[in-house]
Amino acid sequence: MKAPARQELALLILTTSTTATSLLTLVPAIICARNVELDNAIQVYHDDLPSPELVAQEIIRWKLRHDNLPPNKRPSTVAAAIKECDSLYFLNIRVLLKIACTLLVTSCECERSASPQLVRLASGPTPTEGRVELYYNGSPYDQKG
Repeated sequence: MKAPARQELALLILTTSTTATSLLTLVPAIICARNVELDNAIQVYHDDLPSPELVAQEIIRWKLRHDNLPPNKRPSTVAAAIKECDSLYFLNIRVLLKIACTLLVTSCECERSASPQLVRLASGPTPTEGRVELYYNGSPYDQKG
């Protein structure tokens, strides 16, 4: 990849992640503690919103709804905010929170280690290799029974 293309890609990733991260400010524990600036996110996700022209009003009502609650009673995660978000009154907010849930996957790891396979390659095949064993509730499953 050429240097200008790599720089463009890096800028695109940075811009997208900044926009996606800004959606976290809709979480009531955050929105009540600071000012919310979602103009860029609203512009980016305009086509996904049912009524983008009403987002500013919904944000004001969403904040007012949670300002009266004690800080420890306000939802502090996106998942908790979605559960509390009434889609009749906060349809755009709900859509933005769903987008925030799906976009903020930042990393993943391999759940299985490759070391058992490497050991098997080094030591040769095991006596049961090539035979499939079925288990049901942790016990061997007898197909004949």
